[in-house]
Amino acid sequence: LRRARARRCAMPAPRDYVVVNGLRYVQPYFHTFDIRVSDKRVGSSVLTALDEQVRFQGRVGDGREHWARELASGRVRLASDVRRRLPTGGEIPEEWFAAPESLDAPVPPDSFFRVVRHVHEPCVGCEVPRVLLEDSMLVFVDKPAGVPTLAGCGPGLQGENNATRLLNRTRAENNAGADGELFAVNRIDKPVSGVWILAKGSRLAARCRAALAKPGHETKTYLARVRGAVNGPIRIDAPLSVGADGRATTSGDPNDSKPAVTLVHPVARYPPPRDDCVLVACRLERSGRFHQIRCHLASAGIPIANDAAYYSGADDSTMDDSTTDSSTRRGRDDGGGTEVYADDDDGTLLASVTDPRSFTASCLECGWAAAAAAGDDRAFDPLYKASCAAEWCKRVASGDVKRRGNVKRRRREQECEASAPRTGRRPRAGTSIDLHSAEYRIVFDGAEYAVRSGELPAFAMSALGADATIDDVVDALPWAGEGLEAAGRARLK
Repeated sequence: LRRARARRCAMPAPRDYVVVNGLRYVQPYFHTFDIRVSDKRVGSSVLTALDEQVRFQGRVGDGREHWARELASGRVRLASDVRRRLPTGGEIPEEWFAAPESLDAPVPPDSFFRVVRHVHEPCVGCEVPRVLLEDSMLVFVDKPAGVPTLAGCGPGLQGENNATRLLNRTRAENNAGADGELFAVNRIDKPVSGVWILAKGSRLAARCRAALAKPGHETKTYLARVRGAVNGPIRIDAPLSVGADGRATTSGDPNDSKPAVTLVHPVARYPPPRDDCVLVACRLERSGRFHQIRCHLASAGIPIANDAAYYSGADDSTMDDSTTDSSTRRGRDDGGGTEVYADDDDGTLLASVTDPRSFTASCLECGWAAAAAAGDDRAFDPLYKASCAAEWCKRVASGDVKRRGNVKRRRREQECEASAPRTGRRPRAGTSIDLHSAEYRIVFDGAEYAVRSGELPAFAMSALGADATIDDVVDALPWAGEGLEAAGRARLK
């Protein structure tokens, strides 16, 4: 059965961005995409179909409020009866699309939406991956924490603020991308740092992934700072599945769980005030499941010390640093990062988000970004977020924004009101957890690669001292001299 072809959603050209307080913000941009309405939603309202099929991060307001603005701005159109009108398939003509009568109108059979979205990508840490090793097929890099390897920004759009795109952009700017675009072979969680693999071409990346899934073709070593006692080697053999909350779990349905084994070896204890923590090395003996190390360590009672997703005691920022008891005076242990949309003294971020070339007064996300950058804490309160965004859309459109004055005035107000409760709490971006991919050893197309991180992460240095090196740590591990074939046999057990 030949189908009508929706408009191809190509990767956008490199976007302008600004770096403020260690976070990278991409200038908003328009992205057009088509999406077919599924058969089960035929006859439902336009609002229901849009709400259930067109999802993305950062939307401001409830579904009706958001899509009413989009419809009124001409950014949502509908083409119906496409299969009958285009029986041999192909591109859907522009003139077939028209604005729906209302959000409550029923969706006709065989319909496509064409949506013009004003994209506001989430901000991320500003660091860019560093190349460790490159040949004609693969590129090994050191991925910084706080940047996702891949991060879809909505239907058909990978976006700009991810490590793959940043690396490709950097290579293009430095004329180092003559071999073509890089594609991720594996993934590393956003708050995790260390060795990561890309391939020169999508087909090569797929072939490499398939090869590494076979026993004896890869072994990975990670370093982690865990809280609890680790007096000797531990082997954690616990099948994993993904729970309803999006986290990995060892207590899920056995029929949905997949085998997973992690070896844990103690490396060093931390000095006070973190003397309840241990630096450990972990090796994935069997597979590399979603959040495998993070979940396995937590299930064994030795969670990563600042991994709030798997350890409820990770955020100690509320503790009083004047406490003298070393058992409670741990200081901030929440992964650091920077409050999102925290502007500098020059109002750089506010000037960027209200730039007339990208600011759209009908876009609530634009209003929200302006409010957040100006220091209006209502932007982070669910009760006031939408109304605050609408207010700032009008303020920016009318020119009622003094970029530098607003920032400095708001900063003085916050200093005066430091003791008062805040309307909304700002989330942080660029955060990390103390988990680092230290070494990746693989065999691919007859070549063997053994690539280590460029340097030890700071959390490991604080346990081992400033003179320690990545080679010192990895070479001292009990599995250091073990070949990939032996690792493969362990995975088959």
